[in-house]
Amino acid sequence: MKLISKISFLAFLLFIYTNAFANDMDEVTNIINDASTAGKQSVGVVLQWVFAIGFPLICIGGFMVLGYTIAKKKVEQTQDGHSRIPTAVFIGALVGVFVYVVVTMLIFQVITGDMTNAATVVTDFYKEALGL
Repeated sequence: MKLISKISFLAFLLFIYTNAFANDMDEVTNIINDASTAGKQSVGVVLQWVFAIGFPLICIGGFMVLGYTIAKKKVEQTQDGHSRIPTAVFIGALVGVFVYVVVTMLIFQVITGDMTNAATVVTDFYKEALGL
């Protein structure tokens, strides 16, 4: 009998505690939800900057440098004129753009399930940056 009364008393205390502090628990839940939303927005902004500015610069610049180094080695080996170097740099830039587009679309396919979201994110980023 003592055990049942102790359990009943603890259940009553738990009931009182949850009712007395229900508003506080709602506030804690709201704070956690707000923090979660802010964190997701921060990650979204970082990803927009990465996919609109950082990744294209890395791809295009990297392939331009690669084209330059390959063309320079070729010119040094064959002792031909330096006219091939600008062409190789331009082709490297085109390959960099192609790699950027393909890789970005694949990443967005994995993240969001839709490749066209990549174009939307980049377009919206530049529209917002230009104030359009």
